[in-house]
Amino acid sequence: MTLYKKIKSYLALLSVVFFIACIIGSILAIRYSIINQLVQEKMIRLLFITLQQAINFWVLLFIACSIGILIFISLFYAVLQKIISDTILQTSWKNQYYKNKMAIAAFLFVSISTLAGWVANHYWLPSREHPVSLLADIVIVILGLLIGWAFLKIRWENRFNIEKTTGVIRSTGFFLLILALILNLSVFIDRKINAPKGPNVLFIIIDTLRADHLGCYGYNRNTSPNIDSLAENAIRFENAISAAPWTSPSIASMMTSQYPAFMGFHHDPIEINDKFVTLAEIFKQNNYKTKGIISHVYLSSKLKFDQGFDSFDEENARDHSHISSASITDKAIAYLEENKNKKNFLFLHYFDPHYDYMLHETYNFLPEYNGCYYSGQPIENLRAFAPCMDKEDIEYIIGLHDSEIAYTDEHIGRLFNKLKELDLFNNTLIIVTGDHGEEFLERGDYWIGHATKLYQEMIHVPLIVKPPGATKSVAKNYFGMIDLMPMIVNIDNWTIPSENECKKKISDFIHEYDFQNKPVISETKRKAKLQSVILNGWKTICDLENHTMKLFNLKDDPMELNNVTSENDSIVHVMNIILSEWNEHINPEFEGERPKFSKEQIENLRSLGYIK
Repeated sequence: MTLYKKIKSYLALLSVVFFIACIIGSILAIRYSIINQLVQEKMIRLLFITLQQAINFWVLLFIACSIGILIFISLFYAVLQKIISDTILQTSWKNQYYKNKMAIAAFLFVSISTLAGWVANHYWLPSREHPVSLLADIVIVILGLLIGWAFLKIRWENRFNIEKTTGVIRSTGFFLLILALILNLSVFIDRKINAPKGPNVLFIIIDTLRADHLGCYGYNRNTSPNIDSLAENAIRFENAISAAPWTSPSIASMMTSQYPAFMGFHHDPIEINDKFVTLAEIFKQNNYKTKGIISHVYLSSKLKFDQGFDSFDEENARDHSHISSASITDKAIAYLEENKNKKNFLFLHYFDPHYDYMLHETYNFLPEYNGCYYSGQPIENLRAFAPCMDKEDIEYIIGLHDSEIAYTDEHIGRLFNKLKELDLFNNTLIIVTGDHGEEFLERGDYWIGHATKLYQEMIHVPLIVKPPGATKSVAKNYFGMIDLMPMIVNIDNWTIPSENECKKKISDFIHEYDFQNKPVISETKRKAKLQSVILNGWKTICDLENHTMKLFNLKDDPMELNNVTSENDSIVHVMNIILSEWNEHINPEFEGERPKFSKEQIENLRSLGYIK
C-alpha cells in the first residue's frame, strides 16, 4: 500500500475517533446544560464553555487511546513476526485492510469498555472496590472483547464500498474538526473581548471556626492576628449564621445559596445536584479562571463540589492526622504567581482547626498543663472521658483548638503577604469565614464537637469581607450565610439564578447599612432533627422528633441559657408560622444521591469520626 493510501486509512480511523468523541462530549455537555437550565438562566457563555471543554476532553482522550492502540498493535505484530513464521499470519499482517480492521476492533474494545465502565461506575454501581462493581467491570470488558471479535469476523467488504465509506468518514471528521476549532476560537476571542471587569476574588473557609475564638470578635487569646488585621480594613459581620452545623451542607449552601434540606441533605453527605448553579460556575460564566483547593473529603469532587472549577486540588483531603494549612497556602501561592495577570476566583478550605486537636508548639496557650489529655487524642476518647474532665482539662482541650486556629492564621497571613508582594491585595475581594463552630461541653451533656445542635457556638461563624481597596464597617444584623453567594456575585450586577432572592450588595454594608431583618434559618439532621430561626434578636430551636421548642432572647441572653417560651406566646406563634411556611417551601423534590467514596476515603471518614 502506498504512503498516500496509508495516510488516508489512518485519517479515516482518526475521523471515526473524532466523531465518536464529539458526540459523547456534546451529549454530556447538553445534558449538563439542560439540568442546570443554563439557557433559562441566560448563562449562554457557560453553556459554550462547557461544550468546548467536554468536546476537547473526550477528543484528546480518544485520540490518545487510539494512538496508543495503534502503537501497541504494531509492536505486537512486529514481535509475532520475529517469533512465529506463520504464512497465514504473515499474509494477514501484510494485508492493510486486515490491519485496519484490527485497529478498529481494538479501538471498539477500548472505547466501549472505557465509556461503558465509566458511565456504569459513575451513575449506577457502588464504589470500585465493591464486588458488584468488579463483576460489572469484568462483564463490560468481556462485552468489549466480543464486539471487537465480531467486527473482525464480519466481511465488511461484501457489505459496502470501503473506499467510499472512508471518504465519507474523513469528510465528516474534517467538518467536525472545523466546528471544534471554531468553537475553541470563539471562546478564546470572547475571553479576550469580554475580559472580567470585576476584582480578583479570594474566598477562604476555615473549618470548625467559632466567631468568638477570633480576636476581632473579642476573644482574649491572640489566635488570629492576621485575620484581625484584615478585619481592620474590611466589613466584619457581627452575627453571621451558618445554615448547618457541619461541613458539607454548610458549604454547599454558601456555594449554591440553597438550603441544605432543599438540596436533599439528611444525616449523610450527598452529591450537589447538577441543577443547582454554583458560585464557581457563575464566576466561570463571567470569564474568570476558577481554582479550588480543599482539605476535606466532604468537599470532594465525589460530592460534586468541583462544579465550575477549572481545576480542583484534593491532595490534602486526608485523615485527621494530616496537618494541611501550610500546603494549602503553598498551593495557593504557586497558583497566584502563575496566574497573577489573570482574573481569578480562588477558593481555599483550611481544615486544621477541626478535631483531632493538635498542639503547635509556637502557639501553646497552656504550657503549664499537667493533666492526662494530650495533643492529637482521638475525639472518641475525649467524648468518652468528658464526664471526668475538670475545668482545667476542658481549658486545655480548648487551648489545643485555639492552637490550631493560630497555626492556620499564620499560613493565611503568608498568603496575604504574597498578595501584597504581587500587588494584588488592594484589588482583591477577600472573604474569610467558617463553616460551623464547635462545642466544648457548654450544654451539660458532655459533648465535644459539632453537627448535633443549633446553639450559637455551633452556627455563629465569623464573616469578614474586604472589598477592593480599604473600608471599615461592622454589620450588626443577623446575616444568613445562605445569602453570601448572591451578595458576592452582585459585585458587578452579574446575572444570577432567579431563585437566589438576596439582592444585597457588599457596598450595602460598608456604612453600617440598616437593611431590613429577615428570618435566618439553620438546620441539622445528624443525630437529631433540629431547625432554628433567628429574627429581630429572638431565636427559637425546634426539635422535630420530640416536638419541643425553645425560645431565647439573644440580646439579653447571648449564651442561650434561659428558655423563655412560656412567657412569649406571640413570638412563639410567629416563629411557628415562619417555620411552617419555610418547610412547605424547601421540601425537596428529590432525595440527594449518596456519593460512592473509595475505600481510602471511607477509611479517612472513619478516622474523622463521621462513620462507624
